[in-house]
Amino acid sequence: MKKMTGWLRFLKAKDAEASPSRDWILKNEGKLTLIQLFGLILIILGIVYFASFLLPTGFIEIFKALDLDEHADSNEVPLAFFTIMLGVSFAFPDMLKGQTKEISTMRIIVFMFANVICMLLLKIGWDKTSLNQIGLDGYWMGVIAFLFGAKATQSYFENAGKLAQAIEQNNKPSHSNTPEEKPKPDISPLVIAQIAKVQNETNLQTKFPNITSISDTLSDGESCVILYLEDNNQKGLPEYVMAEINESTKIKVKTEIVSNAPAAKIHLGQAYDEISDASNPKGYGSFCTLLTNSDNPDYKFLATAGHNFTKGKFKSMGGFVYGDDQKDVLLNGQKIGSLFYQRMHFTQDLAIVKLDSNSGLLNNYISFKNGFKELTVDDVAPKRPNVTIASRKNDKRIGSNVRDAYILDINTPFDIMYNGENRRFLNVILLGNTNIRDESKEVSMRGDSGSCVYCNKTQKLIGILVGGNGKFSFVLPLKDLFELYNFKLI
Repeated sequence: MKKMTGWLRFLKAKDAEASPSRDWILKNEGKLTLIQLFGLILIILGIVYFASFLLPTGFIEIFKALDLDEHADSNEVPLAFFTIMLGVSFAFPDMLKGQTKEISTMRIIVFMFANVICMLLLKIGWDKTSLNQIGLDGYWMGVIAFLFGAKATQSYFENAGKLAQAIEQNNKPSHSNTPEEKPKPDISPLVIAQIAKVQNETNLQTKFPNITSISDTLSDGESCVILYLEDNNQKGLPEYVMAEINESTKIKVKTEIVSNAPAAKIHLGQAYDEISDASNPKGYGSFCTLLTNSDNPDYKFLATAGHNFTKGKFKSMGGFVYGDDQKDVLLNGQKIGSLFYQRMHFTQDLAIVKLDSNSGLLNNYISFKNGFKELTVDDVAPKRPNVTIASRKNDKRIGSNVRDAYILDINTPFDIMYNGENRRFLNVILLGNTNIRDESKEVSMRGDSGSCVYCNKTQKLIGILVGGNGKFSFVLPLKDLFELYNFKLI
């Protein structure tokens, strides 16, 4: 018997080791504050008050004399609910605190609006049949929308604070001897570069008048702001600028300085070859691509630079041209069609020619049936040339009319000079003969206006060449306009 008792004790001890006993109630939580105790009392009273409306008279003795269930109306039911929720706010104050563990005014507002919505629904459900009876009509959706808008605003500002803290922590230098992975901010380096550009460009261009353009990009995966100069005077230019994310978080963004990058000049050649306006037959230019159009299926079209039909002036004909503006167009001195569309503004320098004949169009033609190449920052300053330019033949050109180049910047604001008049373009693509911007030279010349520029891997069209400044060649994209007017690449 004694052996049995000892064996049972051994099993109980082992069982206790394997399965330690648990308390049903969590201990060592700390003491309730007076405010939390007050909140719990309100919750209990509110629940009893609310329950009394649903139970038979006298069931709850404390309210027996009141006969609440016999005269409760739609005003008392929401009041009972509000008492409960008010108690919840006192008993559990943490739910009204934000990310900083301090009371959030926005959370209080959202909490109160949620209570209002619930009280309205209880009021309707008790003795009303529609929202109209409490004066909300069909505009109750506005109340709901306001509630969700308040919640979205709360989340935005709280997460913005959290993001700023993460960015600030990420930019603190590490003093540890062992490498540790820094927390990555939830914002891309390119966005930081864009913020730095927007916040600093006005001040920089005012302080340094020789800056012709400022662009945002990435350099070795890091945020970078490019400063293009019309000369080589770099005196006083900053090595970095600040991107201010919020009042407490600022990030250094390095600058890259590119000298000798003045405003571009259009590539309008004289007495060489290719496409020209019949009124200026020796003002030759190049052409970009052939087109079809779903609105005019019986015709073929040709795209070139708009200034090829203005003798180099910045003059827009406003889009589709009619009457006397439909100039005859020559190719190698022979009429091939008439001007169909011409427009020049801050994102565009384009002309479209309607061809008289569809025959013999595809001889030695570079097809762009693959469509357009969408450029990203990953296409900028590659290790190898990533685009090809095809221009008209030119006796003054050293090298081939079809040659490769590097994309050096995209979506860049830059000036192009038209007969002595500077015009600002906002979406310029810069090309060069090297992937180092400050050492680049342009890869085009007079008479190349209208040339096609395409990806040399995919054969997809990128844009139309319109000018250069000695350092870069300037290209404008075409995709949006072609899609707008239902033009298709051939």
